[in-house]
Amino acid sequence: IDSLGQTLTKAGSSLKNVVAATVYLKNAGDAAAMTDVWREYWREDAPTRTDIQAELVQATALIEIAVIAVPDGGERTIILPAGWSTANPYSYAIKTGDTLFMSGLVSRGAKDNQPVEGDMTTQMNTIFANAEELLKTAGFAMSDVVANRVYITDNAAFGEMNKAYIPHYPKNPPARATVIVGLPGPTYKVEITMTAGKGEKTAFTTP
Repeated sequence: IDSLGQTLTKAGSSLKNVVAATVYLKNAGDAAAMTDVWREYWREDAPTRTDIQAELVQATALIEIAVIAVPDGGERTIILPAGWSTANPYSYAIKTGDTLFMSGLVSRGAKDNQPVEGDMTTQMNTIFANAEELLKTAGFAMSDVVANRVYITDNAAFGEMNKAYIPHYPKNPPARATVIVGLPGPTYKVEITMTAGKGEKTAFTTP
């Protein structure tokens, strides 16, 4: 994080301007220690965050972090729907200009912060219900979502995930990448990170 801060400062930004972070952990068991350090740097108005467990290129590395930040003076508006839990060390969504960055969403009750267990369809429905409320609070709609990153723990569940995903985007679905990873919490089967944008869009598709 110190290294990221130095890079951002050189670029005319800072850690407090980070709007989105992706944290790759080699060992899922390190999530608590990572979060303890995270809270030291972002005591309030933390960036959105997606946490996944994955193998890293450097054999001795335990963590890799990628961030997106706005420049100094740029808009950075925290989005928090009424009644949602504030216990997590990240913001659910951050708006800057016509773009909305959202944290990785798992099957969790937004108000009580407790996991919603169930099959892939149940978890997908929970994620999209929370996403719709977040988007609405920010003044966006599901049709404004332009990019999704879908993380699933089992390739055998891809078909069920896709079946639950398709109805939410009946026209011009967002760009998407789907990968197999480990997720923080044994009950979670899927995590989705969404990015939304206002304004005119052009969809490029293949037959």
